[in-house]
Amino acid sequence: MKWDKSPRRFFTDEFLNALNQRYKVNSSIQNALRQRLENSAREWYYFRNVEDVGATPREVRHSLNKIARLANELSAHLTNAPSVVWSALVETNDTVNQNRYDLGVHHDTHHYPELGLIGSPAITVVGDNKHDPFVTISVSDLTEAMSELASTADIAAQIIPKVTQGPPPDKPLQKWIADLSNIWRVTLDRPFTIEEHKGEPISNAACFFVEIYEYLSPETPKSRVLTEMRKRKVEEKQLRIEFLNLNK
Repeated sequence: MKWDKSPRRFFTDEFLNALNQRYKVNSSIQNALRQRLENSAREWYYFRNVEDVGATPREVRHSLNKIARLANELSAHLTNAPSVVWSALVETNDTVNQNRYDLGVHHDTHHYPELGLIGSPAITVVGDNKHDPFVTISVSDLTEAMSELASTADIAAQIIPKVTQGPPPDKPLQKWIADLSNIWRVTLDRPFTIEEHKGEPISNAACFFVEIYEYLSPETPKSRVLTEMRKRKVEEKQLRIEFLNLNK
């Protein structure tokens, strides 16, 4: 294995300079390209060496369906809960957290029911920012977040590939292909075309992907990279169809 531990940089200046010349990368975006290639390589490394990729498609689909269902239910409950429910939560929070500054459930705007003013419920938690640790999330934003989570999980569950015969999928490579296709289209603004002849890449996109992945993983055959590129195109087409169907 080429990478025994995560390096500070995956790509040398010599490799990147040759890449820029070979694919005629404009000097104005070379730094952005370098950064994005480094980020995608680092994610690939951690995905390959750290993240649990052993879950089966059935297990992943089951978890996604469960997330979609629970997120939808929570969104509905948050939307339909009467104001008295939030008042009860705020009163309980004031009692339980009386010594903790502004944490928990509270009204983010004036709440005087006797005057007809109903406050907007919110939740404050301690975040990771040491300089500004308190993070306030309005319940309306939380509701929208749950709806978005449910929608995304539902789409993801539908496009999880079914189990097929043959070797197990190379998920780190698949993730890297997805990242690099975005770099190729967005950063370089070029068409994602896959052309080959007798296992050798021909189109610029195919050559670009194979050359970089050979540098990262010399033991991986070119054919596998090209195969995963073709799979990615099919998945993107399927994702577009699913998205259009959901928005009809």
